[in-house]
Amino acid sequence: MNIAFLGKHSSLNPYNIGGVESYARRLAKGLFNEGDKVDYLLFDCDTLKEEKFFDFAHLYYFRKFNRALSKIENTSYDGIVTFYIPPKYQLIYTLFRRRHWRNLKFINLHAIYSTSLIKKTLRVLFSHLYYHLNFTTSPLLSDFLTKNKIPNILLLPPVPESYFCSLEKKSSQGKLRISYVGRIDIDKGVFDIFDLFSRLKKEKLPFETQIYGYYHPHSKSSQKLHRFLRSQNVVRYNSLNWGRYSPRSEEKIQRVLQETDILVLAYKDLFTTLNPPLVLLEGLASLCLVISTRIGDIESITGVNDFIIDNEKDSLYRILKKINREIIFRERLRIYNRNLKLKFGLTTIAKKFREVLKRELS
Repeated sequence: MNIAFLGKHSSLNPYNIGGVESYARRLAKGLFNEGDKVDYLLFDCDTLKEEKFFDFAHLYYFRKFNRALSKIENTSYDGIVTFYIPPKYQLIYTLFRRRHWRNLKFINLHAIYSTSLIKKTLRVLFSHLYYHLNFTTSPLLSDFLTKNKIPNILLLPPVPESYFCSLEKKSSQGKLRISYVGRIDIDKGVFDIFDLFSRLKKEKLPFETQIYGYYHPHSKSSQKLHRFLRSQNVVRYNSLNWGRYSPRSEEKIQRVLQETDILVLAYKDLFTTLNPPLVLLEGLASLCLVISTRIGDIESITGVNDFIIDNEKDSLYRILKKINREIIFRERLRIYNRNLKLKFGLTTIAKKFREVLKRELS
């Protein structure tokens, strides 16, 4: 199949290490592995150019949205996949889908969870209009569309098979390793995690802690927090460049998670990230015990457990104080069996996606 991923450059650029960008990049890689061809059609770019993205995708850069649509009209694509279309282009794209309804196939992938009634209403409106298929990344999003009588297929965020650990591979000796992995920003709870890690060190508790993430160059709060973390010497901090994805950067994250016993995700909201967060599934694949807040689809993915942060003071600290090696091992076994049920490996997700496309769009 010949597939196009259509999106705004700032939200779908495969060189960025964001949730939606990583989802699309991995799906493109999985489709390539199955023998398909994937083109990225990126609009609102500073320059007009094209390039090959590693060995599995081709990137086309357009300054204007209508130029990307012209590329679609002049290329024989089997499906056009969108993850997000800015509001100012929604009407134009809806009319484009209507005009080409019979000769092109349009797929919408819902990845961002919002509590805004206006945004939810717009999601329903535009999902009804001239999309042949709707995919969702989480049970919550799937249930929402289903309740509004919009057929959809659940497609969890894919995790490469190399992330998945066996029970024997995870360390069972030494101090427990606690990590935060992800975007450096306030709404990700990074300040709370820093305070916690500082407290653990001050009390000389038997934990090794680290914050491993990337800061967003267009977010002032993210940049400020990044500069603060670099200037302190209390908590170990390693950073990645948000706009420079490479297989090597992927390997670094994979290694950190496989060496981590406890992954702390103290999210305050999911408005700017994938639902469920990609790092949550990466942590589960790596058999990390996950301590998290109860927002979005986090608990529906992890399953019922004793490691949910509540609104009480020191909740995160109290959860950590109770964890020992025996609890870690029991949770690893539960997560291992949970992963077998969820089936979110990259190959599985890519095959499911293309099988649905072939069945529904033929």
